[in-house]
Amino acid sequence: MAELVPIIRDIVIIAFGGVTAVVLVILVRHLLPLLATLRELTTTANAAVAQLDVQMKVLGDTIISARALTDALNDTHRKAIAPALQNVEEITDKVNRTARNVSYIVEEGSRFSHSTLRRATHYRDTVFRPIIEIVSLWNGIRTVAGLLPKRGRWRLPRLRKGKKDGKE
Repeated sequence: MAELVPIIRDIVIIAFGGVTAVVLVILVRHLLPLLATLRELTTTANAAVAQLDVQMKVLGDTIISARALTDALNDTHRKAIAPALQNVEEITDKVNRTARNVSYIVEEGSRFSHSTLRRATHYRDTVFRPIIEIVSLWNGIRTVAGLLPKRGRWRLPRLRKGKKDGKE
């Protein structure tokens, strides 16, 4: 057995040496390119992470600016726009009330105008037409009287003005 031990030892050394050689070949052929690719990928990833870090800082600044802008807009709305909007609503209400009042006044004026026209027509028909007819009759009488001969020609008695002595 003593002779067997060195032989087994040599077999084991050769066997493990072959396995080690095979492992080394696999490492050299396959694992080393993978490690080189992994190193390149890690370098690229580190550069991308650094760039993302810069972009995140810019994005953070942008978010802060956007929040400040939103706060300023809200403040402007609260201080300027909301009161102006309330004033516009109040003015609109007043204008609407005034428009309703003007509409009411126009309606009343229209009613009054129609009533006045109706009354004027009534007065014209009941008062002025008879007056016009009387004036027309008077003008007719004057015209006819102008066509008649004077008093002396018809020998109509004259009316005396003066003392009354019983004679006419």
